[in-house]
Amino acid sequence: MFERMSVDPNDATFVGALACCAHTGMVPKGLELLFFMTEKYKIKPRLEHYGCMVDLLGRLGCVKEALELIKGMPMMPNAAIWGASLSLAESTWTSRTCRTRSQETNTSRAVEF
Repeated sequence: MFERMSVDPNDATFVGALACCAHTGMVPKGLELLFFMTEKYKIKPRLEHYGCMVDLLGRLGCVKEALELIKGMPMMPNAAIWGASLSLAESTWTSRTCRTRSQETNTSRAVEF
C-alpha cells in the first residue's frame, strides 16, 4: 500500500490507516500495518496506535487478544485506550462470537483495569 507513495508514512499516517481498519473490521490488515510500522518503517507505536488496535479487536469480539495487547503495552493506558476498551464490553453483550464465560470475565477485567 505505502510502496506506491512517493514519501514514507509517518506515525500519523499509520493512526489513520489503523482507524480505517477498525471501522471496516480488517483485523489481518491492521495487524499487518502494525507489523510494517514497527519492522519496516521503524516507527514505535504510540498510545494512539494501540487505541486503534484495541478498538479494532474489540469491534470484532476479540476480547482476549485486545486485553493481551493492553497488558503488553510498554506504557500505561490512557483515556484513549480505556475508551477503546469500552467497545470490548459492548461487543461482549452484542456479538454472538464473544458470549463465552471466559470472554465475559475478561471484559469485566478490562473495565476494572
